[in-house]
Amino acid sequence: ISELRGDMNNICCDSGEGEGSCDEFEELCNFDEDDDYIDDEDMTVDLFGEHMSREIVKHLVDFYEYLFMNKKLKEKTADKHCENVELYISDYLNMRSLEDLNRVTKNSMHIFMLDWFIPNVATSASNVRSQLTSLSQYIKFLADKGFVDKSLLQDFKEISKNKENYVDYFDEYIYGDDGDIF
Repeated sequence: ISELRGDMNNICCDSGEGEGSCDEFEELCNFDEDDDYIDDEDMTVDLFGEHMSREIVKHLVDFYEYLFMNKKLKEKTADKHCENVELYISDYLNMRSLEDLNRVTKNSMHIFMLDWFIPNVATSASNVRSQLTSLSQYIKFLADKGFVDKSLLQDFKEISKNKENYVDYFDEYIYGDDGDIF
């Protein structure tokens, strides 16, 4: 596992996305929580007691409505997708406004899954699959609403195709098997 985690920098930097990929990797790994400080008056508390900006809460509500009304998903399913996406955008990326959507990248999703979600949150293989499915729904939402370029959707399809690799990584993380996954 340590070899895989150590190779994340190589995965991100060798992804063919240009020289900025390594810088982006370093920026994500060294993110300062004090960046983009927002006054408490602009913050609200979510279901888990975490502080989020009202703009991000509204964004998650819009995502929920997109899933429930447009995609015709069940309320429980839409809720789960929103909960999963909140982990990514609020807890991991520390987004405070829609201007922070530039943090949503192929590399940030890959690093999120390998270095944050699987070691800190994932409890089962189905949990890993669920998170990837939620991220996929979120990227479709962002592309459909024009928040991100459609190329990000294509990038995420590449991650989704390798869903079982993330499940294998989870299994190795839990059970300590050292195989070559990525």
